[in-house]
Amino acid sequence: MIKYIYKMISISIRILVVLVGLISSAVVIVAVVTEALLLSIVVVVVVVVVVVVVVVVVTRCITKHHVTSSKA
Repeated sequence: MIKYIYKMISISIRILVVLVGLISSAVVIVAVVTEALLLSIVVVVVVVVVVVVVVVVVTRCITKHHVTSSKA
C-alpha cells in the first residue's frame, strides 16, 4: 500500500514537472514574441502558485486516504 502511494506521488510529481516545463517554455516564447516582460512575470507567478496548491492538495488527499485505509 505504501509503495503504491509513493508510486502515485512520484508519477504526479513527474507530471507536474513536465507541465511546469511546458508552461514556462510557452511563457518564455510569448514573452519573446510580445516583449511583455511584466505579463510573463505575472503568468510565471500564477503558474508557481497553482503548482504549489496542486502539490499540497494531492499530498493531503494521499495522506488522508492512507490514514483512512490504515484505520479501516
